[in-house]
Amino acid sequence: MFFTDPGSTPDVGELVVLSGPEAHHAIAVVRVRVGELIELVDGDGIRVRGTVECIEPKHLHVRAEQVIIEPAPALAFTVIQAIPKSDHGELAVDLMTQAGVDTVVPYAASRSVSIWRADKAEKSRAKWQQAAAAASKQSRRARIPRVHAVASLVQVCELIADADCAVVLHEQARIAVADHAPARTGSMVIVVGPEGGLDDAEVAQMCSAGATAISLGPRIVRSSAAGAFAVTYLSAQTAAISAMG
Repeated sequence: MFFTDPGSTPDVGELVVLSGPEAHHAIAVVRVRVGELIELVDGDGIRVRGTVECIEPKHLHVRAEQVIIEPAPALAFTVIQAIPKSDHGELAVDLMTQAGVDTVVPYAASRSVSIWRADKAEKSRAKWQQAAAAASKQSRRARIPRVHAVASLVQVCELIADADCAVVLHEQARIAVADHAPARTGSMVIVVGPEGGLDDAEVAQMCSAGATAISLGPRIVRSSAAGAFAVTYLSAQTAAISAMG
């Protein structure tokens, strides 16, 4: 599977040209050959399956045989991820992408060890976005999660207030994730704290904005894995509820 730039949806039978770094990867690294069947996705839900017809030094020509428009999910997951130390943030984005997250919002929590200074914030956000793209390719996703700019506590509370359902992962919460009924459609916000956890004031403000504090269980889960666990579990719960009618 290779990524193309978002644009118009090709028709079946149309010749699609893959260029840039993805074409180089296909030609020089994967060594795609004429006659092979490959997939091209635009990151916004368009998936094209087709056969390689021509290979040039910097371009790959693919004849579209099937064009699939994958709809947006009925329940969209946004994970507000408190910025963890070193490269744990990129790991968190990788795991959440594989689990099915739709949007990731970095959060400058009061106990976050790493600080995204203003002059480097965009570079750090871009690294998270690259991690989302790489994980999307690994998991064959047609939609790449979007990584937003770093958010403040006020902005996090606004996102919570606007969501159809919102939870804050907290080890001392009295409500277990198994006992929480998620939304079936709309938007679901999950807040993940940093390594040192969210402080009481943060949790209180988030709950006042409309979030419910829940626990993932008796064990403390790493910040880099908690979001993926929550998305996976709540997705499964939502699917089970929908199946029951």
